[in-house]
Amino acid sequence: MTSSKAILTVLAAAVLAASALALRERTRKTEADPVSAPRRGVYAFDLYEEERRLHMLLVEYAADRETPSLFYTRSDDGGEAWSDRVRVDEEALPAFVPYRGVDPQLAARGNTVVAVWTAAGDDVYGYGTGPLATAVSSDGGKTWRAGPNPADDGLTTAHEFLDVMADAEGRLHLIWIDDRDDDEGVRRGLRYARSTDGGDSWSSNTTLDEHMCGCCWTHLRSDPAGRLYALYRDEEPDPSDMKLMVSENGGLGWSDLGYVGAFGWMLNGCPHTTAGLAFLGPSDSPEIHALVQTGKDGLGGVYHLVSRDGASAWTEPSRIADEGAHYSDLAASASRLGAVWQGQSGTRTVIYGRQSADGGKTWSETSTLSDPAVSSSYPRIVSSRPGGRSGDGFRVFWIESKDGSTYRWANVRW
Repeated sequence: MTSSKAILTVLAAAVLAASALALRERTRKTEADPVSAPRRGVYAFDLYEEERRLHMLLVEYAADRETPSLFYTRSDDGGEAWSDRVRVDEEALPAFVPYRGVDPQLAARGNTVVAVWTAAGDDVYGYGTGPLATAVSSDGGKTWRAGPNPADDGLTTAHEFLDVMADAEGRLHLIWIDDRDDDEGVRRGLRYARSTDGGDSWSSNTTLDEHMCGCCWTHLRSDPAGRLYALYRDEEPDPSDMKLMVSENGGLGWSDLGYVGAFGWMLNGCPHTTAGLAFLGPSDSPEIHALVQTGKDGLGGVYHLVSRDGASAWTEPSRIADEGAHYSDLAASASRLGAVWQGQSGTRTVIYGRQSADGGKTWSETSTLSDPAVSSSYPRIVSSRPGGRSGDGFRVFWIESKDGSTYRWANVRW
């Protein structure tokens, strides 16, 4: 039995390594190798919208350093102007960001701002990723101190694809993927923890799904009524579609709401799929809008779906971007929806978007949001409220590079 189990472990490792290598080879055709290429500048970021304020966490590489530094900045006018940057991670473990998907994350409520990221470790599938690390600010991002590790497994293997948010009560909620239940070298699960003291301590961890896709991004959002939603790519019994879970009691208990678009996409690989969630309508019973991606043969692309009954039923998926679309995001602004994604134009990656003014029933023609002469990737979209005024506009952010080694963040009001 032990010998058979060892053989299965080796075979599983080989399959995952081959899948990851194939993904890297596809990426190398249009961008520098995300693992080995030297890099400078702002290579990644996270964006967090808190009512009228935008918070940003920048992942920046100096020319003489192999590990990045984390910086915090914020905008009080919808992204027009930004505060001076403040170093976040001086007292904490450095972030490990050799490839996108382990991006540090940020959440804020009032004067509390918390950053969470993956540090270096000894995970064979995650190219050296390890435990979680945090930094906490109690004065609106002016000063930072190291916080505790939210994961309670004590492992130095990968804790990746995380997302964090703060609710209206100031509680922090965090989800991530780790392999603490790994028994054959392939099992990864979705974990949850929460903090009620501004990130100074975290609850015991809860497993939301014990077997899910180990290389797709997770999404944690709350609706106007305070319900928490976790959207992620499932893998039970085989790799499949995006699944939604909900908590109606502040993260203390979770319910499985099933698939958002049941395409039957079975892929044993590393597609690094993303998705989006947004809410429109009355605060007590808002519409749930989802943006999901599938690579199902003949159906590949990014789709919009809406539920008007708490995710019991969904509209038929409406494709808004073709199979070349990737890394999508969704936002609501007043009565409008905005969807963005990364696409391809020749040898460059470009940011595209569409808007809907009628709850997703119809969508505008596709807009090109970034410069096609520069490779742009990993878009994020938030509602834009210049000067604190409400409106139907959006602001879209992304990372761009001309040479595949020097990066910067860019944005446009849309």
